[in-house]
Amino acid sequence: THGKTTTTAMTALALLGAGRDPAALIGGQVRELGGNYRPGTGPLVYELDESDRLFPLLHPQVAVLTNLEADHIAGGPVDRPNYYHTLEELFATCCRFVQELPPEGLLVYCADWPALDSIVQHAPGRTLSYGLTARARLQAQQRRSSLPQRAQVVLDGQELGIIELPVPGEHNLSNALGALAAASALGAEFAPAAQALASFRGAGRRLEKIGEAKGIAVYDDYAHHPTAVRVTLEAAREWRRPIKLVFQPHRYLRTKELYLEFAQAVAAADGVILLDIYAAGEAPIAGVSARLILEALPLGTRAFYAGTIEAAVAYLARTVQDHDLVLTMGAGDVSLVGQRLLEVLK
Repeated sequence: THGKTTTTAMTALALLGAGRDPAALIGGQVRELGGNYRPGTGPLVYELDESDRLFPLLHPQVAVLTNLEADHIAGGPVDRPNYYHTLEELFATCCRFVQELPPEGLLVYCADWPALDSIVQHAPGRTLSYGLTARARLQAQQRRSSLPQRAQVVLDGQELGIIELPVPGEHNLSNALGALAAASALGAEFAPAAQALASFRGAGRRLEKIGEAKGIAVYDDYAHHPTAVRVTLEAAREWRRPIKLVFQPHRYLRTKELYLEFAQAVAAADGVILLDIYAAGEAPIAGVSARLILEALPLGTRAFYAGTIEAAVAYLARTVQDHDLVLTMGAGDVSLVGQRLLEVLK
């Protein structure tokens, strides 16, 4: 559910650093690759999205399972082909994917998500766990969170070496472990693979810096699930600036199902500006709007319901202060807010 684009990008870059010639298909822009794909002689590294119910038809040699939780769940009748009736159906689909992996293959999975255990047990071949807790075989120890974050990578108690990342957040360190595990299974040595990640600046729209003007830094992020919102805000705290979050909910159904969780997640910002829901092709649902999130915010949360991009830009232009960090967030067109704000400030 989370970290797919970043982990795929990191895997491709780790293989490149280790002297391989990977082909890559990635669900986001990667500056180091010059786009979202790379032709190469192999291996092929590609991102699978759990929302595409056809993914069990693919049988990779190495699969990385980052995490899995409720998303693309209809909670009732399904009128879109990429939605699941229940969370149990989503897990069952992932179990089918794992069962179809080749017996000589490898399933890499994040041990920090115990819910994955029920899926991993269906793997017909080898498995390798990674993570930041003691449950994992491949671990990051002696962690330093200040940028560049740094950790000692350990496999089954044996030190492999140091990894440094210029991107913030424990989730990115976890993604890097998954990528290194996959790259190693495909023949990459640890040292050059880890060195390649030391220059990774992040995939597009993953805490991507858009620009700065008059002391105001503007970042953009694709997060559109409460968990992603929460960990992204935690990572942004590394810059030690007041965070003004512009959040655009994505899809009516997701907002209906998760508005309480969204309210708790966005409240971690120092100020919240809400846009109307980005429908992404969905028909409106009666009674569902971004105001559900607004009304569920914890008491004392500083919030403004802008609705439109134009209103959000105008509000920010009046209220931002020196040293603020404006973070636009969502899977729609919310990034236009940051771009237009920079134009106004300049």
